[in-house]
Amino acid sequence: MKTIPSDLKTPEQYRIRTTKFRCGFKLNVVEEAKKTSNRAAARKFSIDEASVRYWRKQKDKLQSTPGKKGLPGAGRKAKLPDMEERLASWIIELRSKNCRVTGAAMQRKALDLHNGAEDFTASRGLLKINIVNKNWSRCGYT
Repeated sequence: MKTIPSDLKTPEQYRIRTTKFRCGFKLNVVEEAKKTSNRAAARKFSIDEASVRYWRKQKDKLQSTPGKKGLPGAGRKAKLPDMEERLASWIIELRSKNCRVTGAAMQRKALDLHNGAEDFTASRGLLKINIVNKNWSRCGYT
């Protein structure tokens, strides 16, 4: 049996972090590719040529959402969208009554609304995602 030297890197250390580009940047790359070529635009902006080809195909969608981080429908989908919607409606109901909603109260309500079918912990990440996605403030009446 072979032993692995300890100086070798683990698979996690080989992972490459993907870069996200805004729609405005992608449109600039597409315009440059029209003027010159896909390869020249890729070299100029230090990106992969395949990305330039893909963005040229997506030009109409990109033009409909300029400046945004990504196209609609992109990103990870919610595991429990119905629970998140019920939680959001509960928070909106309390806010309409000028009641303060704390993070702990949101966590308790999320646990109450959860049906128990999956492993679920009402983590702070869930709260952060809801606050950001719904454009709520973090302090005061939330």
